[in-house]
Amino acid sequence: MCISSALNLGLAVPNTPNNGFDGLYGGYLIFAPSNIGDAKLEGFEAYFKQRLAFLPGALKGLTFQANYTYLKTEGKFAGTTLVQGSQLAGFIPKAFNAGLQYSYRKFGASFDVNYTGEYPITNASLTSPGLNAFAKSLTTMNAGVSYKIRPEATLFLNITNFTENGRIHYAYDPARTRQLLVAPLAIKIGVTGRF
Repeated sequence: MCISSALNLGLAVPNTPNNGFDGLYGGYLIFAPSNIGDAKLEGFEAYFKQRLAFLPGALKGLTFQANYTYLKTEGKFAGTTLVQGSQLAGFIPKAFNAGLQYSYRKFGASFDVNYTGEYPITNASLTSPGLNAFAKSLTTMNAGVSYKIRPEATLFLNITNFTENGRIHYAYDPARTRQLLVAPLAIKIGVTGRF
């Protein structure tokens, strides 16, 4: 896998009528994608889903599902500098989702938990790690209920991120918060239909 970035080519658009841009953009710098290295990914993903039909009565409508992803990464920048694991920007080493769905007659409900592990956002400097930025791990929870008002129409209420957790970015040390992304609770009410 190649890692690319937009690099300054050191060229400027000429300030002439026939500059290739209909005389516009004179003096602008030209950036173009360029490969800055390569990366190797290894890992696995596991997924499990089971309807809990062995439970008594109305509990038979429960379904459990979960998935887990693990990535081991390494890469070389400029063909020489090897970075591994938690140093390779943009790659999330661990993530999982787990949830319960419930369906009984006209009623439905769901609850899920989503986890994204800590990962590097940028590798601004491999020689000065204090310049690098990371995202802390994040856990969010969502829930929803539904009611089938007609065979072709369902009323629903979904609550997203009801713990109101947001992503936190830090520089080098987790105590050096650099950015806190606010992620408020969201409530959606509506009707879905099939006609």
